[in-house]
Amino acid sequence: MPFDNGYIPFNITCGTLLKYQVLLAFTGTLSVAGITLLISAISRNQMVALVASAAVYFFPAVLPISESNPLFRFIGLLPMYHAQFVSLMSIEQMDNGIIYAIWVIPTAFIFIETGAFASRRFLRIIKSHKEQEK
Repeated sequence: MPFDNGYIPFNITCGTLLKYQVLLAFTGTLSVAGITLLISAISRNQMVALVASAAVYFFPAVLPISESNPLFRFIGLLPMYHAQFVSLMSIEQMDNGIIYAIWVIPTAFIFIETGAFASRRFLRIIKSHKEQEK
């Protein structure tokens, strides 16, 4: 059962916690990069892309979901919670003993791959439109 107030409900060494913090920092960076790539590919204005990316990043902060809510398991995989590692680490271990926070790795790759794919596709479309205008 997850605990509120940022407590980690299982035993973990400081070294292991530091490794998870580094992992979450990298995955958070990759996730934000993927989201920003996606939004900047869709948006025609750089300022709009920056504001929209920030809005997507901070979106989980406005949701009234506690760490004990089952929906938090999905919301906790968003990049904001990678930076707030204690909230993500407060989710209990899975049945096989692995910490739930390990799911941030595939989530980060989904974000970065989606952003890279979308940006390549949209930029190719924009380039072909510009060539047709000439």
